[in-house]
Amino acid sequence: MTEFPRILAVDDNKQNLSVIERALRSAKYDVVTAEDGPTALKLIASTTPDLVLLDVMMPGMSGVELARLTREVRPGVPVALITGRPDGIDYAIEAGTIPLLKPFSPEQLETLWADAVSQTHEKAPKRGRSASTRGTS
Repeated sequence: MTEFPRILAVDDNKQNLSVIERALRSAKYDVVTAEDGPTALKLIASTTPDLVLLDVMMPGMSGVELARLTREVRPGVPVALITGRPDGIDYAIEAGTIPLLKPFSPEQLETLWADAVSQTHEKAPKRGRSASTRGTS
């Protein structure tokens, strides 16, 4: 069992996924990754993420569809959609997710996740952890 908030990052682009993973790990998050929707669904069911980060455009299963399925499997877990288009922000909000516009900095990721994880822990604490365990000052 980990003491840090767990984030599942899903992107079919390995380079993007690697950048996201490095940024989150350096901020002391427990990161699990997947390159497609079906793999992500298995991880959502088995790893109990505190937050799910999805690319909007993925082959086979879009980020929006995966967000809907995530809410069915893990109600209450926040979902963020990464989009490269400014109009994608409205799309992400309409889908009930947190929007994140590309390109983004590691600092933006950390702020977004800290806010979402903090809200998650306020609503339903998991595994005895809190956002304050991230080790930031």
